[in-house]
Amino acid sequence: MKNLLFLLCFTFISTTVKAQSDDIERPSVGFNIGPTFSNIRGNEAADKNKYAFNFMAGVSFEHSVSRQFSILANINYERKTFKQDIVFDGFQGNFDPIVDPAFQTGEITFRGTLHYITVPLDIRYYIGESKKIFINAGPYASVFIDDSYTLDGDKTTDGDSEANFKTMDFGINLGIGTKFALSQTQALSVELRHNYGLTDISDMKHINENKVKTNAFNLIVNWSFQL
Repeated sequence: MKNLLFLLCFTFISTTVKAQSDDIERPSVGFNIGPTFSNIRGNEAADKNKYAFNFMAGVSFEHSVSRQFSILANINYERKTFKQDIVFDGFQGNFDPIVDPAFQTGEITFRGTLHYITVPLDIRYYIGESKKIFINAGPYASVFIDDSYTLDGDKTTDGDSEANFKTMDFGINLGIGTKFALSQTQALSVELRHNYGLTDISDMKHINENKVKTNAFNLIVNWSFQL
């Protein structure tokens, strides 16, 4: 009798564990791509800038810890761009006949781009039994690699990146999206993610102890396949 009870218990536990393990998806890797919509903030000069579009691309790794929860990591190359329309209202007191009158009034668009390698580490939660809708959140760390600037689309001389910007940027991100199965092992997801910078990215002194921080939105299209 004891042997029978032991066998029944062992069979029940084995069946339950197998059902749970079969219900959890295998780890997956994927590729990210999509537009970015970003700006900088934190002081009077930075707040004059406007949001601007650019792009990001990278890879992803997702490991399920239960049916509803998973750990998600990305390594993304991200271009965070901001812009400002600068109006020139003439050069008062300048009577130099060499100065081209076309440059005395007008408007130019300045665009600055900060190039980062961004590594977010998120907890993802799938909503409902269908698992088609998800939300994720967590911290991110970004490594600054370069900056570039344009005036009306023409590239200007790059500044001293190492002197102007810190090597690291840290922040938090929050995303919501949907996921579609392409096959038993492949899936396509679309996510809207907000990256909110928490640290000062500038290595220059600011007036009144103000700081410069990043703010960016990503629309991420991800193609993933299970390992």
